[in-house]
This record gives sequence, C-alpha cells and structure tokens, in this order.
Amino acid sequence: MSTLRGHFLAASPQLPDSNFARTVVLILEHNDHGALGLVLNRPSNTTVRDLFAQLENQSVASEHAVRIGGPVEGPVMSLHGEESLADECVLPGVYLTSSKRGLHKLVTSEVIEYLLFRGYSGWGTGQLENELKVGGWLIAAATPELVFTSPVDELWKRILEFQGRNVLRDALGLDEFPDDPTLN
Repeated sequence: MSTLRGHFLAASPQLPDSNFARTVVLILEHNDHGALGLVLNRPSNTTVRDLFAQLENQSVASEHAVRIGGPVEGPVMSLHGEESLADECVLPGVYLTSSKRGLHKLVTSEVIEYLLFRGYSGWGTGQLENELKVGGWLIAAATPELVFTSPVDELWKRILEFQGRNVLRDALGLDEFPDDPTLN
C-alpha cells in the first residue's frame, strides 16, 4: 500500500504510547515525508460553543464536544460531509476544513454534520511505518458512516472486531462471514 490516506489506524493493545491508547486515527495525509491524522474517539471537555467564544470571540449554539485530534498542537480542523466547504477530500464523503470561513459555516449550520478537532497526530519520515512493523497499529478502510455515526466510545472496539472478522474470514477462505457465526 503506497499511502494510508483515508484509512483508519486502530491502536493495538501493545502500542506503548499512552497518547494513543484505544484510539482510532483517520489518516489525512501519508507520504514519504511522514503522516498526519486525527484521533476520532477522544472527546474533550470543551464544547464548540466554548472554543469559538475563546478563539474567535463568536457566539455559536453548538454543544458538541471538540475532539482531541492528537498530541501535536495545530490549527482547529473539521471533518464533515459538505464538499462545497472542503479544503481537501480525505475520502469520498469525508472532507477536511481548517479555514476560518469554512469552520464558521460548519459550526453555525444546523444541518451539516461535522466533527471539530484541536490538535493532530503526526509522524515523521518512516516513524509510522516502523510502528506498523512492530504491530502498533491495525489498518482498516475508513467509511463516512464510521467516521460520523459511530458512538465515540465504541469506535475502537468496532474497528478491532471488524478487522478480527476479516482475518478469520480470510483464514477460513470464506467469501462472507455471518454477523452471528452460530447461524452458519
């Protein structure tokens, strides 16, 4: 695989970095110079309303939790499904925005689904590849449904179960694997 852009990384139980314990990271960029992603399942105690009051001195109504995208400080970023507000496409149906104009439109909309992040996850040249070699991460294809609709506290478990089912299906040489194996 040449790039992991648009994929999930689910922290394996052996990953020693406490910043990533039981996390799922959506990879936004991955190339020869390193990788950048956002932790999807780490909500903060800060609401969107509180963040915009602090940073922009603006009043917005949203009580959604701002998520901690990772241990590296950086700009406020949003993942959303509105192509017209996209700075970049991460995968079909999932767009990234960090511009003030785009963020303001997102947080004041009552119909656009979005996730807001402070901080990000970053890896230098070869760092992520080394963590993958030692089994620190499991890779899974990302979908808009999992990015936006998974309960935040269940996402890591869902990704690991999904990957486990794929491994078992492949090991058994099956085309499909039923949700309930007792129905086999």
